[in-house]
Amino acid sequence: EENTLVTITPKSIQLSGDSALLADINKIMLDTIDTTSFTTTFQDKYPIKISNELNNLTGVTEATVNVEIVGLDTKTFTVQNITTSNIPEGFEANVITQQMSVRLRGSRDVISGLINENITLVADLSDISATAGVFNVPVKVRIDGTNEAGAIGEYSVSVELRKAEE
Repeated sequence: EENTLVTITPKSIQLSGDSALLADINKIMLDTIDTTSFTTTFQDKYPIKISNELNNLTGVTEATVNVEIVGLDTKTFTVQNITTSNIPEGFEANVITQQMSVRLRGSRDVISGLINENITLVADLSDISATAGVFNVPVKVRIDGTNEAGAIGEYSVSVELRKAEE
């Protein structure tokens, strides 16, 4: 991605072993990094996993990965548009959380053009069993009018589920 700088140390390692195994290797997958879990920079160490049939001649067994988000702005919005989806049949849902601060990242033009009303939090109740009670439910952050901005972090709201009155 053009706004993501990734550096890995070491950049490469030297392997030996069966030529047929080596012929299929042009990269080693370390892990997947969720860029929505941090604002601008991230660093961690990951084990370098190779087949037991190969030898790591370099001897380096872990790589340091640095990720930097560049050219994007962040801004915190106070969101009051909170809705639910997939309410269990025979139940009513009441969102207890009235508002939540949500941090978004995007280009300066996109972020500066957003207002609180452009943002909706949607609590998906499909994983909630059909039981009355108060639940902490993860939300998806929906941004109307653009797909060029996204939420940083994970958010959840409190939802009361009660039997629907007939």
